[in-house]
Amino acid sequence: TLTGNISTLTLTNVRAGKAGQIRFIQSGAGSFTWPAGGNTVFKYAGGSLPALTTGSTTAVDILYYSCSTATFCAASLAKDVRNP
Repeated sequence: TLTGNISTLTLTNVRAGKAGQIRFIQSGAGSFTWPAGGNTVFKYAGGSLPALTTGSTTAVDILYYSCSTATFCAASLAKDVRNP
């Protein structure tokens, strides 16, 4: 659960075949963000870092990633994941 803006986004021990997910949960204060530069290991469609959901104080965003090399992890952000 976020308690402030994220200042760095670093993935360590990266190797081919590694995959995972990171959940970002906005706290009651909400509107927390992550660094505009992101992480050079994560690669996003279109080359742009997506923004975290900030309009809801209970938003849950999930970053999914899958690494093909130690320097290339395809990543996507599922925003505001919740029940319909």
